[in-house]
Amino acid sequence: MKKAKKLIAAVTSLALAASCFTGVLPVQAAESGNSTFQTEFKNASNHDSKLRVRYWIPGGWAAKDLDEIDREIKELADAGYGCVEVADVRDKMSQSELDALAQKDENGDTYLYGSKNWEKSVKQILKSAKKYGLTVDMTFGQRWPASSNEITPNDDAAAKELVYGTVELSNGQNYQGSVPVTSKVTTTNEENPVIENDLIGIYAAKYDSTKEVETGGGWMQPATKYTQYSLDQSTMVQLTPNENGEIDFTAPDDNYVVVAIYQRGTGQLVGYQPSMDNHTGTNYDAYVVDHFSDAGVNVMQKYYENNLFSDPETAELIKEVGGNWFEDSLEMTTAGLWTYDMLEEFQEETGYDLTNYLPFVLKVTGMDSISNNSPFILTDDTDNLVTNVRNDYVETLSNLYNYERTQDMVDWAETYGMGYRVQAYGSTIDSALTSAIATTPEGESLTFGNKHDSFRVMAAGRDMGGNTILSDEIGANFGYGSAYGFPFDDLIANFNKNYAAGVNSMYLHGYSYAYSPEAQWPGFHAFGSDIPGPFSSRMPEWEHINDITGYIDRTQYVLQQGVQKTDVAIYQPTYNASYGAPYYTDTGLTEAGYSYQFFTRSLFNLDSAVIKDGVLNPDGPGYRAMIINNVSSMAVETIDKLIEYANAGFPIIVVGQTPTTSISLVDNAQDVVNKFNELLAIDGVVQVENTSEVVSALEAKGIEPAVDKQTENADIVTIHRTTEDADFYYLFNDAGEQAQLEIALEGNGTPYLLDGWTGEITPIANYTVEDGQIIVPVDLATNDAMMVGISSTGIFGEPADNHAISSNAKISYKDGNLTVRATEDGTYTVVDKEGKEYNYNVTGLAEPIDLNDWNLTVQSWSKGDNADNDVLDTKKEDIAVGKTDLIAWKDIPQLGSTVSGIGTYSTTFNFDTSNNTSAYLDVTEVFDTFRVFVNGQQLPAINQITKQIDLGDYLVDGENTLVIEVASTLANAVGSKKIQEYGVIGDVCVVPYQDITVKEADKGVLNSVIAYAEQA
Repeated sequence: MKKAKKLIAAVTSLALAASCFTGVLPVQAAESGNSTFQTEFKNASNHDSKLRVRYWIPGGWAAKDLDEIDREIKELADAGYGCVEVADVRDKMSQSELDALAQKDENGDTYLYGSKNWEKSVKQILKSAKKYGLTVDMTFGQRWPASSNEITPNDDAAAKELVYGTVELSNGQNYQGSVPVTSKVTTTNEENPVIENDLIGIYAAKYDSTKEVETGGGWMQPATKYTQYSLDQSTMVQLTPNENGEIDFTAPDDNYVVVAIYQRGTGQLVGYQPSMDNHTGTNYDAYVVDHFSDAGVNVMQKYYENNLFSDPETAELIKEVGGNWFEDSLEMTTAGLWTYDMLEEFQEETGYDLTNYLPFVLKVTGMDSISNNSPFILTDDTDNLVTNVRNDYVETLSNLYNYERTQDMVDWAETYGMGYRVQAYGSTIDSALTSAIATTPEGESLTFGNKHDSFRVMAAGRDMGGNTILSDEIGANFGYGSAYGFPFDDLIANFNKNYAAGVNSMYLHGYSYAYSPEAQWPGFHAFGSDIPGPFSSRMPEWEHINDITGYIDRTQYVLQQGVQKTDVAIYQPTYNASYGAPYYTDTGLTEAGYSYQFFTRSLFNLDSAVIKDGVLNPDGPGYRAMIINNVSSMAVETIDKLIEYANAGFPIIVVGQTPTTSISLVDNAQDVVNKFNELLAIDGVVQVENTSEVVSALEAKGIEPAVDKQTENADIVTIHRTTEDADFYYLFNDAGEQAQLEIALEGNGTPYLLDGWTGEITPIANYTVEDGQIIVPVDLATNDAMMVGISSTGIFGEPADNHAISSNAKISYKDGNLTVRATEDGTYTVVDKEGKEYNYNVTGLAEPIDLNDWNLTVQSWSKGDNADNDVLDTKKEDIAVGKTDLIAWKDIPQLGSTVSGIGTYSTTFNFDTSNNTSAYLDVTEVFDTFRVFVNGQQLPAINQITKQIDLGDYLVDGENTLVIEVASTLANAVGSKKIQEYGVIGDVCVVPYQDITVKEADKGVLNSVIAYAEQA
């Protein structure tokens, strides 16, 4: 029984942790008497909080079978999804398939994006979405970045880049003529029109030294080698060319360089050729538009107005069921970011003329190119001129993107009753500002990885901008060896983790339309066979999908309540969410319970960025302090804002190094130093040596976290949201092991557990109230999460009459009574809210039961006999394994490494239910999703992370039949590069417990419970 004893310990630990969180008495009254929150939480019925999904269709190919669109939209609606995002994705199509889309049908229409067949497909999606109650998001453009086939690279609306050429001269050497561009054209299509180089400036200067530099080579930026010149600024002159762009210049000294700077179209194409239908455009290829001007966005808006929405029915449908226009990653390939009217915009933004400094803004391709990529630097640059000009340049680009494009898109989308959702990172944009302006900012798990801080930048912008949603593109992963290989327990762990960073709406990556010109079983894969996924009925886990979507919906419903409150803002000088994270590595704040977000300099300019009663934006995130962490450079206007805040009573903690230089050419370094010294002199501004002193500084200011950890723990990450009626808390265990501690929560009223898996709302049975805080014990498995609501208004139901304030047992409510749950013999002590102590001695509790006698039948999913004619044809046939050990399917002779499907494990065991006894079911490992049936009855949805199940009232006295139904991925059946281990693996144990009534509840409460039970 050694392993059984080990399982007891695990279950006891879980029980003790959950002592305040689990109970069998649902607080809700009959449906008609529930609050709106109770009803929508229980039924997972709130539309806005449902899981959303990318819906990939290959051009207009879906027009060949509009009924299939209808079937797929219904499938998604039935599975609990709330929205589809329509995108033309065909990344891994063969060239012959791409060419097939360009072939014309009997009406002379192709199947490319923008064709009549594409418009028919979109219209059917809208009609089916209306029919089945979904909303539809529309990807803005054929792919990403946004592109148009109605422009050439030379048009103002096309993406622009800044390029250059050089000539080196010795003393007295004369140069006559133009200086040719040396930068390679971005485009790779030989049929592109000639890209025109437009000369905007020629300069000459003496250089003191050179070195060879290689940069790029990262995502979307090819590696480039070039010479970096260190210039003598006093010798720099701007030359005047003739009308042909030619100069006549003689070097007055050795080591002179002449540089000619040009603007031109990048010629960047989206990933497919052919790409778009040409019935309105200039060709089949779509050029990336300018993302830093309204010209680029307007040409595409007009395209939709003149084409897709020229059909009145489609235009009306989009207003009825349209959700958001969506733009994906800013994956722009460029030699140097630029826009056609940059010189005028820069002058207006900064107040100085960029033509005096053009050589110093070359090769700005992203945030990582500000300080180290310039082909021209100064030998004597003690004032950081080059870096400051580049900073001003990047700031201008960011503001152009946000105010010329993002705000324009928000306004335009509203004319169709839609919002604008955008992946607010990449390039040089201020992600927080974009998140404040866009209707819905979005991050991406693939890009951000495990970096909570990237999401925290965007969450700060969302909350300061008064928005509600921060979405996440989740599910793209290269590590599972198959499009069907991402297991749901891993996926849910990713969901839980990103919720803890401020995300509250997930877009799953994704769902593919079934057919394409050359699709094979089990169907079309938008991203090929390696990247998830076609999460759909093609995979066995879909049989359990509503358990998963129910959990997601309930969790997101909680996380969309009211506004998110955050304890501390941390000033973040590097403001693009895809660059440089993590930004704050000291774990002290998290250990103590403080939540934090990253506040970029643009957020200071928002109307909401005001101090009231010592709090920054009290109607929004309600920051109670700001941390300035080892910042070496800062704008004077930012320091002025901090001075204003400090004088208004807002606490500021300055850590380590203080700014000695500016980030802008419009300031000077001494002004920065003087201003910051003025800030430091204000009462309420505290300076500490390092981040380890920050928590003490906050505590000295009387700033306590909303979630005050009674024991330091860096792994429990929390979210706090508030409404007029309640406080909502989300807690996630980011550790590699079980976490046990007590936490003190802000809030007035009674605490409740909000069970995202079952929809049950139960009063927490064991807590104390001290100094206005509610203290509860927490015990969370790794990657697991829990939600707590606190209210005195009844939105969670009526409070129980009594509760415990301490116990060494799990405490819950049963039949309205405070109840001790014992999982092994021993003495259990409970102290109730009145201070009365109860002691119970439990003896004779049955030993855990190891379940070793299992029968297994697997419904194997494989390529169907008719799959060559219909790629969705999947053969499902039973394999009777019979008696089996609990080992992976790949190791079972009758199954092997190529079987995927649904396994049914069955066994029987005897159990004595007398003396108020039931049991937990403890399962070591299950791959992938699973359900449990006892005596023919299905148990409520099971937490797929913890895999521990309360068998409750489902057990009977005597023999019981237990069935575990396991659904695998489809990876092994399709020939994954990585064989997965399916099935129930390891030990399965029944752990008895006994419930002991502590105290009879008030009869009025008991009668209301009985009345509820009779109505249910």
